[in-house]
Amino acid sequence: SCSAFNFSFIFYYFFFVFYYFFNFGVNSHILYISLPFIFRVFFLHNFPLIFFPFHGYRGHQLVLGGKFLMKFLFPSKR
Repeated sequence: SCSAFNFSFIFYYFFFVFYYFFNFGVNSHILYISLPFIFRVFFLHNFPLIFFPFHGYRGHQLVLGGKFLMKFLFPSKR
């Protein structure tokens, strides 16, 4: 389980790093400041989603996790 946690942490670390560089602009420092909060929210609310994505464990969090990923994959450019 430790290796799975390390893999997931590294994966999402690089995911947010790539998000930071792809959205490099005026408000990029906001993501850098909010990184610890984002990791805390993600690992608290989507912790089963990382390890048990196919077991139907807390299935409503799959929807929340999908909305979470869509918010960062396709952010609204206002």
